[in-house]
Amino acid sequence: MVFFQSLSLAGLISVHILSSVRGLEVSPQIFAKGSYDFVVVGGGTAGLALATRLTDDPKICVGVIEAGVARLDDKVLIPGLYTESPTTPTVLGDPNYDWNFLTVPQSRLDGRQLPMHSGKMLGGSSGINGMAHARASKIEYDGFETLGNPGWNFDVLQSAMKSSENWTAPSAFVQETYFANNDPKDH
Repeated sequence: MVFFQSLSLAGLISVHILSSVRGLEVSPQIFAKGSYDFVVVGGGTAGLALATRLTDDPKICVGVIEAGVARLDDKVLIPGLYTESPTTPTVLGDPNYDWNFLTVPQSRLDGRQLPMHSGKMLGGSSGINGMAHARASKIEYDGFETLGNPGWNFDVLQSAMKSSENWTAPSAFVQETYFANNDPKDH
């Protein structure tokens, strides 16, 4: 069993309890009184994936602590709204959505600091990336194994990545209008 909780402690941290079936928001006090088989620190993509996998067993209860809050507004739910437009400000740089980290001064950029966007919400940076998704190349994944990590190679990781995906074919209209490929093996 998993519960979902969202709350803010002094505006700096929120706590989430994940549920395999539903989300449940609770206060920090209720969260602290709970009993969990696992507590995952970090409700970004990796933390939520881990919590979800742990709760494949319905007897397991997982609490997730995340430094951001659960945001389910249009800027997060509609991928095209994450960028700046005349009517919709960007989530990138918005302190409600982005931690607004900066790099150290870059000597080869005359001391400039560059933004390092990081999502300030349940789901982490996946909430502010406009649903952009890119995988590394085969040689990069195989490099993990080459460096002494048996089983960490492209074939194994590709299988794991595909197990977390769900293919939904585009409508006939989208396929015809935009020449959208409808072959699941390509995705």
